[in-house]
Amino acid sequence: MKIDKNLLRLVVTILITCLLAGCTGYNRVVLPKGQALPVEEKAVILHRGFDTFYLYDVKITTDQLDAFAYKERQEPRRSKDQELHIYALPTLELAEPLPARTAVPFAAIDRVEVYDVSTGKTIFYSVGIGVGVLAAVVAIVAIIVYLTKTSCPFIYTYDGSSYEFAGEIYSGATHPPLERHDYLPLPALEAVDGEYRLKLANEVREVQHTNLTELWVIDHPAGSEVLVDKYGVAHTLTEPQSLANAATLGGEDVLASVGVADGACYMGAIPEEANADVDGIVMTFARPRGATRAKLVIQAKNSFWLDYAYGQFCELFGDAYADWFEDQKDASADELRRWSLEQGIPLAVYVEDGGAWRFVDYYHIAGPMAARRDVLAFDLPAGASDEVKVKLEFGPLFWEIDYIALDCSPDQPVRIHIVPVTSAVDEGGRDVAPLLRLDDDHYYVQPNVGEHAFLTFAAPEPPEGLARSTVLHTKGHYEIIRNPQGKPDLKLLYSFQKPGRFIEFSQELFLNHYRAMVSREY
Repeated sequence: MKIDKNLLRLVVTILITCLLAGCTGYNRVVLPKGQALPVEEKAVILHRGFDTFYLYDVKITTDQLDAFAYKERQEPRRSKDQELHIYALPTLELAEPLPARTAVPFAAIDRVEVYDVSTGKTIFYSVGIGVGVLAAVVAIVAIIVYLTKTSCPFIYTYDGSSYEFAGEIYSGATHPPLERHDYLPLPALEAVDGEYRLKLANEVREVQHTNLTELWVIDHPAGSEVLVDKYGVAHTLTEPQSLANAATLGGEDVLASVGVADGACYMGAIPEEANADVDGIVMTFARPRGATRAKLVIQAKNSFWLDYAYGQFCELFGDAYADWFEDQKDASADELRRWSLEQGIPLAVYVEDGGAWRFVDYYHIAGPMAARRDVLAFDLPAGASDEVKVKLEFGPLFWEIDYIALDCSPDQPVRIHIVPVTSAVDEGGRDVAPLLRLDDDHYYVQPNVGEHAFLTFAAPEPPEGLARSTVLHTKGHYEIIRNPQGKPDLKLLYSFQKPGRFIEFSQELFLNHYRAMVSREY
């Protein structure tokens, strides 16, 4: 069956919405631009992760929706065709305490749905810019409710008035042996009244174990950028080389998607048949004369499809899942990482050396909630070539890549202030800072959705003549809460010992759902 590649974004958007956001069984269609949001004649219900709010006296302005928000329904429940459901990002903050009049910016809305009784379909709106208009722009964005998302702790930065979502930490550390250090860039973090403030939150169904939290405040030459790699090495970026060309393993030109950090990502090749073939991008960069070492910079995130596929893999264990999970606690970290790499889950890096591809390293999983800027350094091949060829490999639909660049400039001296957490107050008023200050056997554990801590760090004196960057250094792991039922599919589970089997499994899932959707004329 030949797949129409122009349907990729629409198919994946609808597919993930139906599978992961509690599909009602109704068909979903995308409306043309210009469809107004029918707030006046509908009961308006706002969803944010596990939380549900009921909105009344809804007003729409240029860039937001304004309403009275309640935690409880204030009128009898209406029929489904009289309800309008708004699904918001976890970054949305409402006025407190409720009930209160509050604003819901369009930028914080993932999607809006209403049931059309005349067609028997749920109409799917996606958010655009305009006065009371939701433009139907099909894109795979964060449309999954957090009932099903499996990721890692969320970090928010304080800007003087509110906490803004910044990213996720130690993604992929799903078992104690995989506990790892993480270095999250915080470009938007600014000191307020002499201190930096963060929020560390559990907003998904996990038990999160954070061992260490400290802030690296890095002073560096003006005009440079600083990123810290997964080994804890700070690299300065002063001469990023633009891509000369970039193409998929199949030869498709993707330079426009990955050459500029603009949110227009390469989302991955569409599987046309189930096999273990990896996806990838081959790139060519100019090589400065005399350069012997390079730093590969990416801006990327994992896809929600990877979240879904891994969840379906876990379901195969049935009622033996808990026993399997306990066994993983005694597994070798090297063995677990090797399995992940063989299944195309991390982002593997190769450099062309003597006409053959040499494996260099891999980027850790970034999580699906926000694109993350990351760096890896490696030695360039010997010789006098004036170009460098680099390849990224990964499982199809596992990554969304926004930007790639190569910097061959030597690292400049930097001054790193390692700032311990001053205070960390959880939702119950308890100071958990002693659990976060050292890399030891004491953990700040967040077993329940909604648990959070507000962290403060003393800001060092600002530098003279230098730029300043902040990086959050953490260490930890998390346990995904699942309760599969039934007998384990042992035959299928044993097949995952083969390299690439998880890729095949993901492709089988995609093709099965794709064909079912096409046959129902979505």
